[in-house]
Amino acid sequence: MFDILIRGGAIIDGTGKEAYGADLGISGHTIAAIGQFDPSMGALVIDARGLIVSPGFIDPHTHSDFTILQDPSGESKIRQGVTTEVAGNCGYSVFPVKPERLSQVKEYTDFFPGELSWQWSDYESFVKELAAFGIAPNFASHVGHGMLRLAVMGFSDEIPGTEKIEEMSRHLRTNLEQGARGLSLGLAYAPGCYARKEELLALGRVVKGFSNRLITVHLRNEGDHLFEAVSEMLELAEKTGLPVHLCHLKASGLKNWGKVAGALEMMEDGNRKGLEITCDVYPYVAGNTLIAYLFPKEDLTEGTHGLVARLRQDSERRRIGDYLTATAAHMGGWENIRVASVKTAKNKVWEGKNLVEIARGKGCDEATALMELFEEEEGAVMVILFLMNEEDVEAVLCHPLSMVGSDGKILSVEGPLSEGMPHPRNFGAYPRVIARYVREKRTLTLPQAVQKMTSLAAKRFFITRRGEIREGFYADLTLFDPERIQDKATFDAPKQYPDGIEYVLVNGQLVLEKGKRTSARPGKILGR
Repeated sequence: MFDILIRGGAIIDGTGKEAYGADLGISGHTIAAIGQFDPSMGALVIDARGLIVSPGFIDPHTHSDFTILQDPSGESKIRQGVTTEVAGNCGYSVFPVKPERLSQVKEYTDFFPGELSWQWSDYESFVKELAAFGIAPNFASHVGHGMLRLAVMGFSDEIPGTEKIEEMSRHLRTNLEQGARGLSLGLAYAPGCYARKEELLALGRVVKGFSNRLITVHLRNEGDHLFEAVSEMLELAEKTGLPVHLCHLKASGLKNWGKVAGALEMMEDGNRKGLEITCDVYPYVAGNTLIAYLFPKEDLTEGTHGLVARLRQDSERRRIGDYLTATAAHMGGWENIRVASVKTAKNKVWEGKNLVEIARGKGCDEATALMELFEEEEGAVMVILFLMNEEDVEAVLCHPLSMVGSDGKILSVEGPLSEGMPHPRNFGAYPRVIARYVREKRTLTLPQAVQKMTSLAAKRFFITRRGEIREGFYADLTLFDPERIQDKATFDAPKQYPDGIEYVLVNGQLVLEKGKRTSARPGKILGR
């Protein structure tokens, strides 16, 4: 007798193999049997005729650590079929936190939606809070390098001496011992961007002391110097002996379109030499980041408050304005920079507007409008940047070294997590891969797409007994209609759940049933 019997579906097992017809028997947390079974063998029987039965999707690149406590049900991800979240990316994590640095931590992360209590200091105390709430998806997190630097050095761009590197190493070691998945680098963001080779190697040696760990990286440059940035990571992989995973591989800016082919060739060459290099990609031509990303890195050595002070000096304002104008030109024009969210009521009117529209509304030039927003919001602005082209997205998506990662977070259609005009990937990334790149464009086969959303991530991130449909594996499952699955979220109307996903199970419990959320929160903290 099974707790749940899934009958009549077409199983795509996550390995890349073609679909086959079989029933699944689930007992407790796991897949107990695969075969043909009488309906009487299931305490609960799910009729899966016409549906694909897939492993639950694994999102290896999220920022849900900043929002999951505000919505432990994880509805915006569960409705996409995502059953496991790997957070702490791009150098941002919610730990370590030193009490004396808390004000800087809040300044550093204030652009994320909602509010956090910050009543924890490390990975263990954070996930204890998650466990106390109960969560629907499974959860894992890296240690953010930006948070390590912040804990030890604040926003400073100084080169750390032996003592400070040892202190960062102690924090990193402690959190890895507690179960953190790896070290995430955000080399395009202050303060992580100030790190030199010696610092990264020292921290890499700490990670190497643990089994089944890796380094992930938001590259130092994704545009003019993409190849140099990839080369830096190949060298880090070679010198540390660690797997290195490149986050959201892309070529930013019109003149750099097409460069991803060269970056992928560099990855292939590194792997032929014995390295372990992989990447992820989201299925959109626009990214989403904090407004500070657009400003000169050398002006962020005292945090966002320091940059606000600089902007109040006429000479500095002119210099920074010229820099922003050049940056916008590199991106193809001010119309390619759109405000996604702000914190104050005063500026809510600009959410969803691009800088050309905002400047027109304010009666000033675009650089001034951007600087005014930064000042008035004290840096707590998210922007959407239309930087990539479709051919590059497809090139990365189709490559055997890539997997799907949303670079999104748990959001909602109501409450504090529904503020602003967020990137549609938060609500639609995973269904979009199937709807657009399998059904519409035929860029991928359905088994290939499922593999890129399941087992490839499980293997790369050392997530055991998940990501495939096999007897003895955890019953993380997504059942969807291959003809109806469709992302509905758009850049102009992003807060819409997708269609076509009928059932989602996490650890053998239904969290989505006939397209509706249940109250179950069976998610587990991975790595403990």
